[in-house]
Amino acid sequence: MNPLDPPEAAPELFPSRPAPAPAPVAQLAGTVEMVQEHTEDMRRLLHAAFVAVIVLALGVNLFLWKQMRIAGEQLERERGEMERAEAAFRKRDPEFRRIINALLQFASTHPDYGEILARYRAVLPQYLPTMPALSAKPDPAVLPPPGR
Repeated sequence: MNPLDPPEAAPELFPSRPAPAPAPVAQLAGTVEMVQEHTEDMRRLLHAAFVAVIVLALGVNLFLWKQMRIAGEQLERERGEMERAEAAFRKRDPEFRRIINALLQFASTHPDYGEILARYRAVLPQYLPTMPALSAKPDPAVLPPPGR
């Protein structure tokens, strides 16, 4: 390869296509019919897709409606059970408060038991609002006399 030689012809990246020859009229009529058939096929496919989407949407809506109905029935059942449980609790609440007050009185004279009640303060704040007074030594009036 001599640099002074003329460059070789490079291959074309995008070869030009020859212009198509004019088609006969009969072939053009066949092409138009083929395009119309394809158009009709596409229209049928589009309609089938729309029908499928509508059927799918109806199915999902029916499923959600059924789930909402079941959830409503379950809510009514659970609501009735909760109301019965609450009524039973409210009926026994005064008795429970009486027991807690007796325990608090006992804890006021027995410091070791007051520590036990203090552990339950977090779970029963409505019944144990204040820390019971823990005495350093028990009340002598409550203790039995020595020697007996």
